[in-house]
Amino acid sequence: ERLPRAYHVAIAALAILIAAFEPYCAPLELKRFEGISPVYATTQNEPHAIVVELPFWSTTGAFQHAPYMLHSTMNWKPLLNGYSGFQPPSFEEHYAQLGRFPTSTSVAALRADGVTDIFVDFAQIGAGAMPGVDAMAGLKRADADGLVVHYKVTSP
Repeated sequence: ERLPRAYHVAIAALAILIAAFEPYCAPLELKRFEGISPVYATTQNEPHAIVVELPFWSTTGAFQHAPYMLHSTMNWKPLLNGYSGFQPPSFEEHYAQLGRFPTSTSVAALRADGVTDIFVDFAQIGAGAMPGVDAMAGLKRADADGLVVHYKVTSP
């Protein structure tokens, strides 16, 4: 009230301008949504499937599990990675077991946790790891869509 009325308009315009440009201060890594790969629907008709997506990120990278939740809408199966940002008490233990996938101990941990199906994104793990994973005891390739491969967890 102490400022002249002309200043009110200028201050309001400045506040609107700042509010409009504030979202551009932080870099946003947006990418175009190309749909969900049909490979995620391969477990849809398996009544007792328990799924995990790999790589399994740590708590500091837990936001990278968000696409996994979107993928799970193709099959609606329990997802070891968690849901909606919720990290159960077992999350750290799962990361310790699966964070270094592909190893024989990580496959044994999957089996111990009751996981029946895994989806591996080799674009993030590295396409060079694919032949080694294909040859691992306890995993059987079920389907693939590019660098996303669906494996069944089998008996050793």
